[in-house]
Amino acid sequence: MIHSLMLLSALLCAPGEIEAGKALLLQTAQGHRGGAALVDHVVVETTTRGVPVQVSYDLDLGLEGSGRLICGSLSAIISEDWASITHEKRPDCYAVIEADGGAFASLLRIHDPPCALVPQLALALAEDEDAALEAFRVNWDDEVEVRSTKEVEREGRALSEVLLAHTAGEERVLIDPAAAALVERVAVRAGVETRVVHALKQGAGQASAWSFEPGERELSEIAAAVLAPCAGEEAPLFVAPLLSGGNFRLADALAQGPVVIDFWASWCEPCHEGLAELQRFARGLEKEKRAVRILAVNVLEREEEAAKRKAVAGLFWKKGRYSFAAALDPDDTIRRSYGVEEIPATLVIGQDGRIRAVHAEGEEDLDAWLEREAGAAGE
Repeated sequence: MIHSLMLLSALLCAPGEIEAGKALLLQTAQGHRGGAALVDHVVVETTTRGVPVQVSYDLDLGLEGSGRLICGSLSAIISEDWASITHEKRPDCYAVIEADGGAFASLLRIHDPPCALVPQLALALAEDEDAALEAFRVNWDDEVEVRSTKEVEREGRALSEVLLAHTAGEERVLIDPAAAALVERVAVRAGVETRVVHALKQGAGQASAWSFEPGERELSEIAAAVLAPCAGEEAPLFVAPLLSGGNFRLADALAQGPVVIDFWASWCEPCHEGLAELQRFARGLEKEKRAVRILAVNVLEREEEAAKRKAVAGLFWKKGRYSFAAALDPDDTIRRSYGVEEIPATLVIGQDGRIRAVHAEGEEDLDAWLEREAGAAGE
């Protein structure tokens, strides 16, 4: 129904606006598809339930379509088929992410949320006009079409705004037509706004193709080993719906003291053991009146529908009679932002907002680890 309404709305727009918008996008794409080197500083801000989270990255695109992307401590060399990812605090290993169809060339998820989008690579590697148009969008789960275009002014600059439509909503693309360069992309979906601001300079990039030499690093089997935030780094902020109702805001919780976050699922037996240990630790915190808060984040439930996942998690939580809070991560944004691939996984965030320690299954006894890391953090 939504898609039908969008198609009708698009048909009612002036055909000239649609064609002008498509021509402008293709003109911008042509500069990349022609193999022009470029550099781009990109700021991505995602606002969820009123809480903004910002990340920036720098891209240096080579003449043959390969690129080097730097996002904080992470660095990636990207080609059409794969990306090698390294982390300056993990010099002993690297990870390789393989292409997932044509979409990978356009999208590298460094932190999610927000997504670090890399449309320049898709434009450089696009095989046809349709693929080039797809590269401008922020959301990636369905077909996109040009709805309209208009001239706007921003800080004294004459820009063109192209409106894209798809089944999930609309996206605005701002382009500097004189330079045929991306300026900004904005998408609003399910109450989440993603704003991507570009500071692109064409002709200033790597003069040849980027390549990756692992050196003495060992290949990690899972990207999470490299992508996951580690001790000493800032914890990604989030807002999550609580099973008991209302929302958990990490920023608000940290204002009161350290936070322990545990990722779990109802079907995961080791998770059950970890939750029992967390319950014992929670009783001790309450008895000693230590300012440490515990949040159990439900992830990776096997039910596809959000309502069913919530029901399964809620029933499990009710039976367990846990005294600490549990939240839902229905779209896996929290889990992915912390690089969690295997559960259970537990971490301690200090009141300064930085990750103090990370615990994974099979490592040190959780009881002792909690007393040392979380207990000391709350003193």
